[in-house]
Amino acid sequence: MRCCGQGEFSRWVVLQREQIAYGLLRLIVLCGFLLQLLRPALAQSPTVVDPSFDTSLGANDDVFAIALQPDGKVLIAGQFTQVNATTRPYIARLNSNGSLDLSFDPTNSPNFTVYALALQPDGRILIGGAFTALGAEAIRYVARLNGDGSPDTSFLTGTTVANELRALAIQPDGRIVIGGRFTTVAGQSRRRVARLLPDGTLDASFNPGTGANDSIRTLALQPDGKIVVGGQFTSFNGLAVGYLARLQTNGVLDLTCCTNANAAVRSVAVEPGGNILIGGEFTTVDAEPSGLFARLLTDGAVDEVPLVGSVARKDVGVDRHQERGWRAWELPQNRLATDDHNLAFVRDCGRGSQNVLKRGAIHAR
Repeated sequence: MRCCGQGEFSRWVVLQREQIAYGLLRLIVLCGFLLQLLRPALAQSPTVVDPSFDTSLGANDDVFAIALQPDGKVLIAGQFTQVNATTRPYIARLNSNGSLDLSFDPTNSPNFTVYALALQPDGRILIGGAFTALGAEAIRYVARLNGDGSPDTSFLTGTTVANELRALAIQPDGRIVIGGRFTTVAGQSRRRVARLLPDGTLDASFNPGTGANDSIRTLALQPDGKIVVGGQFTSFNGLAVGYLARLQTNGVLDLTCCTNANAAVRSVAVEPGGNILIGGEFTTVDAEPSGLFARLLTDGAVDEVPLVGSVARKDVGVDRHQERGWRAWELPQNRLATDDHNLAFVRDCGRGSQNVLKRGAIHAR
């Protein structure tokens, strides 16, 4: 066996040190390059629970809808009958710190689930759901409440919606778009989508034809007045669609939109620029894997830029219960999936679960 001299050993040690230094230098350069690529994402604040917003025990069953008031209070509606161990059937209001607002105590509460709610500029509250009465008064599926929770008796005079509502939205002119399982409104054929005038009477100028062939679960208004609807339907006005459609301002199907999901769309939000965010039970959009959440461009085509931090991605594992993910709602002052804006999240995780309202941030691109 050949033995190295002291000079050779010294040169070997120097060579090893040089190779290690060169390797470290390459690693530093690579890390710097990756840091530059990731800087926009790293600059965004992470999704965190707001510790100042504490709902304590929370609701005793599912929360399906929320709305933020200008004063910071939060309206919630759903399948619950108690909030923080206090009786509040199907609708309640929280203070800005998450505690129950005791001043909002509807004496004539809905008798069953509220799936949708919207806040009018004047502070009155629209609700839709599976209820058939407010207290002892027969009011079916859609109603308007005053700011203290009492029924607004001037609304819906003579108008009958034939089945439950799952979604509603208020247009800037005060007219109200509703979606759900109904097939008639005020005795007129309106299959799963209709529009009401501000007083609750049917808007005859909005006619969707034969409408959707199955339930509409969600809807959102675009800045141009068009209406994006999602649900369990696979045709609209006799034309095949993939659980998602866009309507013109008069209710006619917009043939320039939309893409096809492979299963139900359960939530829709429209960004200020017109891009459309969808979430639901689907796993592909236009045959491309989507992970229960996707962004569409203004023409309805899939946005191929990946979403960062999306809340309905099955592979992220935010909530694997029945693979439904987290529900997300856009708050009035904020934007869904844009930088540095708060969101409210409500976990939809089945009967008997503690459903705690959380606020945090979610980012895209």
